[in-house]
Amino acid sequence: MKLPYIIFAFFYTNFVMANNPPVIPSNDECDGAIELSLNMPIVGTTVDATRSSYLLFSNCSDDLNNADVWYYVPISENYDGLSISLSNFTGDKQRGIQLFWDLNACGTLLPITDAGGNTLEACGISTTNFEISTNCIVNQYQNIYLKVGTDTDDGDPSNGTETGEFTLLVTPLTKSCEHADLCEDISQDQILNPITNAEFMLDYVCLKSCIDFACPGVNPVGDACETNLQPTVVFKYRRMASFTDFVTVETFWKLGCHLDTLWR
Repeated sequence: MKLPYIIFAFFYTNFVMANNPPVIPSNDECDGAIELSLNMPIVGTTVDATRSSYLLFSNCSDDLNNADVWYYVPISENYDGLSISLSNFTGDKQRGIQLFWDLNACGTLLPITDAGGNTLEACGISTTNFEISTNCIVNQYQNIYLKVGTDTDDGDPSNGTETGEFTLLVTPLTKSCEHADLCEDISQDQILNPITNAEFMLDYVCLKSCIDFACPGVNPVGDACETNLQPTVVFKYRRMASFTDFVTVETFWKLGCHLDTLWR
């Protein structure tokens, strides 16, 4: 008879579950966030994680908040930015990741956005990589917080698994170019001295710079430079001995990290 076996299996399963409860990850809530070290990959998991009581994803499906875990990266003056990647997700469904500036530990987290105002957030199954400039905010924020989340498993293996393991890696970024954020930062590398000739032929002058780690423009009283809320780099050119102009390049120009200036 199968009935005694079924009864035994039922009680055995409940006994095992009662004596082996789910192990909730230590970073299940924001205040238990795990610190990420530079250049040291770490394997995390959403298995047995629960829904955080704080801060949902900005745009990912609300279901991805059901099993989320937290990490953070201290911000330092030793680099200009950070590359943060999530890879090797073992679940069969989507996972979400979002980055936040730390205003007051977990008390106040501010979603990080790019220059276009889009949140640094990704939902899917493929590898995700974010690059963030930190040199402009190193004295404003202490940490970057990361939230990784999935839906919870529905208990039916035939549907695949929602939760899973993943790998996080944080690497420092260092700018490979010189740029001037403010007028007073202009050095010889950002000064153009065009050459003219008697035949009025066109002379081409190119200064190389980049906006990858530039800070947003400021507008103090008497600032001679054009300014904008976008990251801005500034150059100076001399048209004649007594006259100086300032040239501004902003992110939406997308000039491939260089400035080409045509002179006559």
